[in-house]
Order: sequence, then structure tokens, then C-alpha cells
Amino acid sequence: MFRGKCRKALVISAGLVLFQQITGQPSVLYYAASILQSAGFSLAADATRVSILLGVFKLIMTGVAVVVVDRLGRRPLLLGGVSGI
Repeated sequence: MFRGKCRKALVISAGLVLFQQITGQPSVLYYAASILQSAGFSLAADATRVSILLGVFKLIMTGVAVVVVDRLGRRPLLLGGVSGI
């Protein structure tokens, strides 16, 4: 697992998880109900439902992203994203 192609995949995947944690993206979903309640949702149950919908939406869009990346390829998407920056 720590040699050859497996090592490269392991380093890339560990890096992605590390950057996700550093940017705080999982924390937003964890605290989404509290954030939404502070933003104006009066009932905790409503904020929790919206939080669950955000999680389901994230799951669906992750599947869409996998399909799009497989169809278009990583390089064209990378070049398009960099040119947009």
C-alpha cells in the first residue's frame, strides 16, 4: 500500500481529506442547524430539516461531479477552472 501507484493514490487522497478538514467544510454541515437557526429559522426542527436537505443535496451533487469528471476528464475541467480564476 505504501509503494508504487498505491502510494501516490494514498498521498493524494490523504491530502484531499486534510484540505477538507483545514478549510472547515465538514464543520459547516455539522453546525448547519445552529447556523440556520441563527440565520432566522425559528424552529430547531425546521433548521434540522434544512440541514438534512443540505447533506442529501451534497451527496447527490458529489455523484453528479463524479459522472461529469469521468465524462469530460480532469484536465479540461482543471484548465477551465484555472482560467475562471
